[in-house]
Amino acid sequence: METPANVVLPIRECTLDGFRLDASEYRADNALATAPGGAIMAKVPATVAGPFHAGFILYDTGGREAVALEINGKRRGLAVGNFDDNNQHLFFLSQAVEVKAGDEVRLRLVGSEGRCRIEDLVLLRDKPAPRRPLYEFRHVAAHENRLTWITTWTAQCTVEVDGAKPIIEDQP
Repeated sequence: METPANVVLPIRECTLDGFRLDASEYRADNALATAPGGAIMAKVPATVAGPFHAGFILYDTGGREAVALEINGKRRGLAVGNFDDNNQHLFFLSQAVEVKAGDEVRLRLVGSEGRCRIEDLVLLRDKPAPRRPLYEFRHVAAHENRLTWITTWTAQCTVEVDGAKPIIEDQP
């Protein structure tokens, strides 16, 4: 995103229909879905033209988020967020599309089950290299009667201690 050739379409400047702006000091500004079939619209700025990989940042929470990406009313792609890891993911078109000033970039929910949170929309001059999800345990700690950790993905767990009844957390 930091490459000067890329263009960020800030969520604060988008038109929201079936979404509401959720500004917080704890996470990036985002639009939170409030209705099925909601849409987010942005106009390509006057200074922008050429081939771009249109995309957006999704904060992936529990449940499947399905988001169609349209340019000037034509569906160009469908992104499905199902990592359920409470993390940001960049989705973008695999093929560049020609855009010019005033073109409309629209995201539309299609059959989403989760609390869909969209951060900024983006126009990427070059397609980024794919990154695999990071799976790790962090901040593992044991105290008198407490075992804590943070994972980078939603997890169910069972803790077994010698001679004690297993503790089962079946809800991620």
